[in-house]
Amino acid sequence: KGPNSELVNAINRHASHEVAIGLTEERLVYAKKAEKVYDPLTNEFVDLGFVGEPTGANTRRIHQLLEQGNIPILWSIGHSSDGQIHNCNADHVGEVLAQEFDQYIILTKIGGYIRDGSIVKELTLDEARAHTADSGMGVKIETIIRVLENTKHKSVVIASPQNLLRELLSNDGMGTLIRKV
Repeated sequence: KGPNSELVNAINRHASHEVAIGLTEERLVYAKKAEKVYDPLTNEFVDLGFVGEPTGANTRRIHQLLEQGNIPILWSIGHSSDGQIHNCNADHVGEVLAQEFDQYIILTKIGGYIRDGSIVKELTLDEARAHTADSGMGVKIETIIRVLENTKHKSVVIASPQNLLRELLSNDGMGTLIRKV
Protein backbone atom coordinates (compact mmCIF):
# COMPACT_ATOMS: atom_id res chain seq x y z
CA LYS A 1 0.00 0.00 0.00
CA GLY A 2 1.04 3.58 -0.55
CA PRO A 3 0.72 6.46 -3.02
CA ASN A 4 1.53 4.33 -6.06
CA SER A 5 -1.06 1.68 -5.11
CA GLU A 6 -3.61 4.44 -4.54
CA LEU A 7 -2.80 5.92 -7.95
CA VAL A 8 -3.18 2.52 -9.66
CA ASN A 9 -6.55 1.97 -7.94
CA ALA A 10 -7.79 5.49 -8.75
CA ILE A 11 -6.95 5.16 -12.45
CA ASN A 12 -8.53 1.74 -12.67
CA ARG A 13 -11.73 2.96 -10.96
CA HIS A 14 -12.26 5.48 -13.75
CA ALA A 15 -11.11 3.39 -16.72
CA SER A 16 -13.32 1.14 -18.82
CA HIS A 17 -10.85 -1.69 -18.17
CA GLU A 18 -7.85 -2.10 -15.92
CA VAL A 19 -5.14 0.01 -17.51
CA ALA A 20 -2.86 0.99 -14.65
CA ILE A 21 -0.21 -1.52 -13.75
CA GLY A 22 1.83 -1.11 -10.58
CA LEU A 23 5.18 -2.58 -11.43
CA THR A 24 7.64 -3.75 -8.82
CA GLU A 25 8.67 -7.18 -10.11
CA GLU A 26 9.78 -6.25 -13.62
CA ARG A 27 13.25 -4.81 -14.02
CA LEU A 28 12.19 -1.46 -15.43
CA VAL A 29 14.68 0.72 -13.58
CA TYR A 30 18.38 -0.09 -13.45
CA ALA A 31 20.43 1.04 -10.46
CA LYS A 32 23.77 0.81 -8.76
CA LYS A 33 24.45 0.74 -5.04
CA ALA A 34 24.74 4.24 -3.60
CA GLU A 35 28.18 5.38 -2.56
CA LYS A 36 29.00 5.52 1.12
CA VAL A 37 28.27 8.90 2.70
CA TYR A 38 30.29 10.77 5.26
CA ASP A 39 28.76 11.02 8.74
CA PRO A 40 30.26 14.00 10.56
CA LEU A 41 29.02 12.71 13.93
CA THR A 42 31.07 9.52 13.72
CA ASN A 43 33.72 10.89 11.36
CA GLU A 44 33.25 7.77 9.22
CA PHE A 45 31.82 6.83 5.84
CA VAL A 46 28.54 4.95 6.25
CA ASP A 47 27.11 2.26 3.99
CA LEU A 48 23.49 3.09 3.13
CA GLY A 49 22.48 -0.55 2.75
CA PHE A 50 20.04 -1.11 -0.09
CA VAL A 51 19.86 2.52 -1.22
CA GLY A 52 20.70 2.94 -4.89
CA GLU A 53 21.13 5.49 -7.66
CA PRO A 54 19.19 4.93 -10.89
CA THR A 55 21.41 4.42 -13.92
CA GLY A 56 18.88 3.75 -16.68
CA ALA A 57 15.53 2.24 -17.55
CA ASN A 58 14.07 -0.54 -19.67
CA THR A 59 12.31 1.98 -21.90
CA ARG A 60 11.62 -0.67 -24.54
CA ARG A 61 9.40 -2.54 -22.07
CA ILE A 62 7.75 0.66 -20.84
CA HIS A 63 6.95 1.66 -24.45
CA GLN A 64 5.57 -1.85 -25.02
CA LEU A 65 3.26 -1.51 -22.02
CA LEU A 66 2.08 1.89 -23.27
CA GLU A 67 1.43 0.55 -26.77
CA GLN A 68 -0.72 -2.19 -25.20
CA GLY A 69 -2.91 0.54 -23.68
CA ASN A 70 -1.49 0.26 -20.18
CA ILE A 71 -0.41 3.02 -17.84
CA PRO A 72 2.70 1.76 -16.06
CA ILE A 73 3.02 3.15 -12.54
CA LEU A 74 6.60 2.64 -11.45
CA TRP A 75 7.87 2.32 -7.93
CA SER A 76 11.27 3.86 -7.25
CA ILE A 77 12.88 0.44 -7.08
CA GLY A 78 16.00 -0.19 -9.11
CA HIS A 79 17.72 -3.46 -9.98
CA SER A 80 21.50 -3.73 -10.09
CA SER A 81 23.38 -5.94 -12.54
CA ASP A 82 23.90 -8.54 -9.79
CA GLY A 83 20.12 -8.79 -9.22
CA GLN A 84 20.02 -6.77 -6.00
CA ILE A 85 16.99 -4.54 -5.48
CA HIS A 86 17.72 -0.96 -4.39
CA ASN A 87 15.46 1.78 -3.08
CA CYS A 88 16.05 4.85 -5.26
CA ASN A 89 14.97 8.45 -4.90
CA ALA A 90 11.76 8.81 -6.95
CA ASP A 91 12.84 12.20 -8.33
CA HIS A 92 16.07 10.67 -9.61
CA VAL A 93 14.13 7.80 -11.24
CA GLY A 94 11.92 10.42 -12.90
CA GLU A 95 15.00 12.21 -14.16
CA VAL A 96 16.24 9.02 -15.83
CA LEU A 97 12.81 8.42 -17.42
CA ALA A 98 12.54 12.06 -18.59
CA GLN A 99 15.41 11.42 -20.98
CA GLU A 100 13.22 9.03 -23.00
CA PHE A 101 9.65 10.32 -22.72
CA ASP A 102 7.91 13.40 -24.11
CA GLN A 103 6.23 14.65 -20.95
CA TYR A 104 7.62 14.93 -17.47
CA ILE A 105 5.15 15.72 -14.70
CA ILE A 106 5.99 15.53 -11.02
CA LEU A 107 3.10 14.66 -8.75
CA THR A 108 3.17 15.96 -5.19
CA LYS A 109 0.61 16.17 -2.44
CA ILE A 110 0.93 19.98 -2.41
CA GLY A 111 0.69 20.21 -6.21
CA GLY A 112 3.24 22.90 -6.94
CA TYR A 113 6.10 25.10 -5.82
CA ILE A 114 5.06 27.19 -2.82
CA ARG A 115 6.25 30.74 -2.28
CA ASP A 116 4.77 33.02 0.39
CA GLY A 117 2.07 30.45 1.16
CA SER A 118 0.72 30.11 -2.41
CA ILE A 119 1.44 27.87 -5.37
CA VAL A 120 3.54 29.70 -7.95
CA LYS A 121 1.88 29.25 -11.37
CA GLU A 122 5.03 29.59 -13.46
CA LEU A 123 8.80 29.80 -13.07
CA THR A 124 11.54 30.25 -15.64
CA LEU A 125 14.60 28.05 -15.46
CA ASP A 126 16.60 31.00 -14.10
CA GLU A 127 13.99 31.58 -11.37
CA ALA A 128 14.09 27.89 -10.51
CA ARG A 129 17.89 28.07 -10.21
CA ALA A 130 17.42 30.79 -7.58
CA HIS A 131 14.87 28.75 -5.59
CA THR A 132 14.93 28.59 -1.82
CA ALA A 133 12.95 25.37 -1.33
CA ASP A 134 14.31 22.82 1.07
CA SER A 135 13.97 19.08 1.70
CA GLY A 136 11.76 17.21 -0.78
CA MET A 137 10.79 20.19 -2.94
CA GLY A 138 14.42 21.28 -3.12
CA VAL A 139 15.37 17.89 -4.57
CA LYS A 140 12.49 18.15 -7.06
CA ILE A 141 13.56 21.63 -8.22
CA GLU A 142 17.19 20.52 -8.59
CA THR A 143 16.02 17.51 -10.63
CA ILE A 144 13.82 19.71 -12.83
CA ILE A 145 16.76 22.03 -13.48
CA ARG A 146 18.90 19.08 -14.65
CA VAL A 147 16.05 17.75 -16.82
CA LEU A 148 15.56 21.14 -18.51
CA GLU A 149 19.31 21.60 -18.98
CA ASN A 150 20.07 18.09 -20.25
CA THR A 151 17.04 16.86 -22.20
CA LYS A 152 14.74 17.95 -25.01
CA HIS A 153 12.09 19.06 -22.49
CA LYS A 154 11.07 22.70 -22.73
CA SER A 155 9.00 22.59 -19.54
CA VAL A 156 8.15 20.47 -16.51
CA VAL A 157 4.96 20.58 -14.46
CA ILE A 158 4.57 20.02 -10.72
CA ALA A 159 0.96 19.01 -10.03
CA SER A 160 -1.19 17.18 -7.52
CA PRO A 161 -2.81 13.85 -8.41
CA GLN A 162 -6.23 15.52 -8.04
CA ASN A 163 -5.38 18.13 -10.70
CA LEU A 164 -3.45 15.90 -13.10
CA LEU A 165 -6.21 15.78 -15.73
CA ARG A 166 -6.58 19.55 -15.65
CA GLU A 167 -2.84 19.86 -16.21
CA LEU A 168 -2.93 17.43 -19.13
CA LEU A 169 -6.13 18.54 -20.83
CA SER A 170 -6.28 22.32 -20.42
CA ASN A 171 -4.14 25.42 -20.74
CA ASP A 172 -5.09 26.50 -17.22
CA GLY A 173 -3.32 24.18 -14.83
CA MET A 174 -3.40 24.33 -11.06
CA GLY A 175 0.24 23.47 -10.42
CA THR A 176 3.58 25.03 -11.27
CA LEU A 177 4.99 25.16 -14.80
CA ILE A 178 8.77 25.49 -14.95
CA ARG A 179 10.01 26.37 -18.43
CA LYS A 180 13.35 26.92 -20.16
CA VAL A 181 12.62 30.39 -21.53
